[in-house]
Amino acid sequence: MLSELRQTEPFQGKPADYIRNGGFKIVTTIDKRVQDAADAAADLRRDTAPEAVRGQPKNWQAALVAVEPGTGRVLGYHGGSDGSGADYAGWYQDENGEARGFGQHPPGSSFKVYDLATAVQEKISVKQHFDSPETKEFPASGRTKGSPAGPIRNAERAPCQPDCALWEATVASLNVTYFALTEQLGTAKVIDMATKAGVDSMWANEKGNPRPKRIELRGHSGEELARHFSTEVGIGQYGITVQDHANGMATFAAGGKRADAHFVRSVTKGDEKILDEQLVQTDIGLDREAVNQLNWTLSRVKAAKLDNGWDSAGKTGTWQAGTSTTQNVHTWMVGYTGALAAAVWLGTVDGKPLRTSDGSYDVYGSTGPGPIWRQFMEQATAALKLDPDKYRFQEPAFPDDTPSPTAPATPKPTSAQPTPTPTVTASPTGKPTPTPTGSPKSSPSRSPEPSRSPKPSRSPEPGRTPSPR
Repeated sequence: MLSELRQTEPFQGKPADYIRNGGFKIVTTIDKRVQDAADAAADLRRDTAPEAVRGQPKNWQAALVAVEPGTGRVLGYHGGSDGSGADYAGWYQDENGEARGFGQHPPGSSFKVYDLATAVQEKISVKQHFDSPETKEFPASGRTKGSPAGPIRNAERAPCQPDCALWEATVASLNVTYFALTEQLGTAKVIDMATKAGVDSMWANEKGNPRPKRIELRGHSGEELARHFSTEVGIGQYGITVQDHANGMATFAAGGKRADAHFVRSVTKGDEKILDEQLVQTDIGLDREAVNQLNWTLSRVKAAKLDNGWDSAGKTGTWQAGTSTTQNVHTWMVGYTGALAAAVWLGTVDGKPLRTSDGSYDVYGSTGPGPIWRQFMEQATAALKLDPDKYRFQEPAFPDDTPSPTAPATPKPTSAQPTPTPTVTASPTGKPTPTPTGSPKSSPSRSPEPSRSPKPSRSPEPGRTPSPR
């Protein structure tokens, strides 16, 4: 909140203690009902947390941010169990203008929501079919059998394989399908969509730098930014904050209308009004059919289903620890109803793999942050006493779900360089660059509608990068 105020005209450039000692009355956007639900679900030390995450090792940490669609008001924010300690949900500028916080984490497959949104914006039906084998080489992106990272491979299996509709690949979180989709769309368009939706920063891996570097996305085109990122952006290699991810979900919940996430409603001093929130919406370019197909697809993700009668949509995400194929270090659940959006991250404070109290490494987006997200969403919507019938999703029309087949084009390499696979570090700021995994249980049924094959168009030059699983 203080960081947000320091960026506004009345407080910019003022001494460090000006806000704290200025006698200002600050009204925040936080809703106590939502905040209570956030703390109850995401504080792993409380007995109110979901059973799946209670009593786990002390290095486990969760973060949760809830944003109101259409206004951008942050209604709930859990950055850590200690209000004065490290912030694992975002980053902020301290009184000296220095960046602080540990809130950036590789989003893994939860980032596929932005690929999907780009696809439906480009009139690619979610019923269009893609080649979806267990593994696949992508020479233009440097993902071949002879490359250090090897070909792209799936962590999940689906009955539709090796030929899956995009919605089926989303539910099963198939990396091969989404890597091909990112090549077809181009990394620039995917980054553009994420930026417009609410992802203001992304952390890139630079050669010779052990720590990811924050890249400001807002105010820059995807074409400008693409040089920092490789095709792996589409499967969630590059860190983003929980707050930004929640804002992206709020944009989709609002039908493709972005409102900037913020914490301050007003600032007064005596009878003088110093600052008022500015509620401005920006259309990110999704028409009604695109929004409906996005909602329709994400509502079929099992982990996103609520038991309280609300229409809901979401996506899980998991990112491996280093080169391991059995251990995970970042897990996510993100999603929304028409009235509330939230993002949940579950990881560790020391960067080590998530390991349960009974010694198991089977921790995924669906099994860790998934229960936190569902408990929060159910309790928060109940506390807000809203009518779910006023926030129903609309059915898509699928006007182009049976296009004629076309031959795929040869993808064009970009200048972005994939990054090498680092080992796991113990520092919460120096996050490893592992690989995305899906949730352990995901078995969508086959869609019968035939469609055309995707046409890859852009991808980075060959190089070294982690292998998704």
